[in-house]
Amino acid sequence: DLTVGTDNAGGYLVGTDHMGSDFIAALRAKMVAMQAGARLMSGLVGNIAIPKIATGTAVGWVAEAAAPTEGQPVFAQISLSGKAVVGYVQISRNLLVQSDPSVDSIIREDITNGIAVALDAAALVGGGTNEPTGALSTSGIGSVSFSSAGAPTWAEIVSIESQITADNAETGNMSYVTTPALAGTLKSTVKGGDGSGRFISENGEVNGFPIYNTSSMTANNILLGSFSDLIVAQFGAVEVITQQNATTGVLDLGVHLLADVGVRRAEAFAKGA
Repeated sequence: DLTVGTDNAGGYLVGTDHMGSDFIAALRAKMVAMQAGARLMSGLVGNIAIPKIATGTAVGWVAEAAAPTEGQPVFAQISLSGKAVVGYVQISRNLLVQSDPSVDSIIREDITNGIAVALDAAALVGGGTNEPTGALSTSGIGSVSFSSAGAPTWAEIVSIESQITADNAETGNMSYVTTPALAGTLKSTVKGGDGSGRFISENGEVNGFPIYNTSSMTANNILLGSFSDLIVAQFGAVEVITQQNATTGVLDLGVHLLADVGVRRAEAFAKGA
C-alpha cells in the first residue's frame, strides 16, 4: 500500500541529501602542449614581432685567391597579437542566493578550465579564423600521408621524423601528440613485422620520443615536433568580468583571455594523416 515511488503513499517521508561538497565537474580534453614543451610567454601587453633568418647565407668552397659567390640571407618575422577567447553565462539572483555549492564560483572555474583547454587546442590545431593558427595548421610543416587512415605503419611513423631531420630542424626534445584512438592503435600495431613482439608505441614512447594524446587533436592525425619552437603568448591575465542588473538581479558573468600562438620554425614540425 505504501511505496517510495508514490509521494502521497510514503514518498514524502524519504529525504534527499544534497551533497554539494561532492560536486562533479565537467570532463574536458587533456591539455598537452605545455607537457610536450611549448614555450609560454605571459603578461604581454603590446603585439609581438620576433625576427628570424628564414634562409641562411649561402657559403661555398673556392680556389686560392678566387672570389666567392655573393650570398644573401632572407629575413622574416613571427607576429603575435591578442585573440579573444571568452565564456559567458547569465545567473538569476535566486540561484546566486540559494545554490550549494556557490553557482558563481562553479561557473568561474568551469569557464576558466574551458579557456585553458581551448588555448591548448588552438596551440595544436587552431585554424586561424578568430583563433590562433596552431602547429598542425601552420604552413610549411612536414607531412606524411598514411596508406590507411588512422592506422599508420612503422615505416610511415619513421617518415614523419625524417621530414624534420631532413631540414636539420631537430632543435630540441621532440614529442608526438595524437588522438586517444590513434594512440591506442599504435599500442597494438606490431613494429618490424609479425612475430617481432614489439609495438609502435611502448612505455609512453614512439620511436624514442614521448607521445601524448588528447581529444583536442584532429581525428586520425599525429603531430611530431620540437615543441620548444611552439610559442603560446598570453596578453594580460585571465579576467573575470561581472555585472548585476539592479532591476532583475541577474548576474552577467564572463571570463576573458587574449592569447596567440606562433611557430618559430615550421620545419621543426611534421604531421601524419
